[in-house]
Amino acid sequence: MAKVTDYNCSPEVNEIMVKMAEAFPKVFPGFDAQKIGCVHTNGKASSRKPLAIKSVKYPYDVYLDKVYIVEVAQETWAEMTDKQKRLAVFHTMCAVPEGAFDPQSKNYAGKKRPDYEMYAEEFAAAGGVPNWMENDEAADPLDQAKPKKATGRSPVTAEAIASVGSK
Repeated sequence: MAKVTDYNCSPEVNEIMVKMAEAFPKVFPGFDAQKIGCVHTNGKASSRKPLAIKSVKYPYDVYLDKVYIVEVAQETWAEMTDKQKRLAVFHTMCAVPEGAFDPQSKNYAGKKRPDYEMYAEEFAAAGGVPNWMENDEAADPLDQAKPKKATGRSPVTAEAIASVGSK
């Protein structure tokens, strides 16, 4: 395997992860973006997988203060829109199971296998668009997390229906 020398480290992905963890606390409980290292490999392109997450386990974790390393295919990353970048980061974060940052957890430095719940979270974050990488109709996950504007309407309750029938 050839030694890669053309790379750089950037906080861009970690900054997006922090925003996602704050915006989706129920989806990413206990998520610690500081325990994830990020390296951008220059000259690398991967339209199918622009971000690849790797676990840092024993004995490597003895020397590193990271639980995961995210490798970014820099050529693909540079061509992506901000929305696509956030969706790709959301997708990558979904692979981290609950308890992954706790050394006492059985999920420490583990990765989730894709399952229905994972796909449902991604589908919802993309605004109901399954092929978010190729489809411009996909929603920005950070826009999805923002509270909706008040419409002045309130939900119909059982009491409201009962009071209408008694008049």
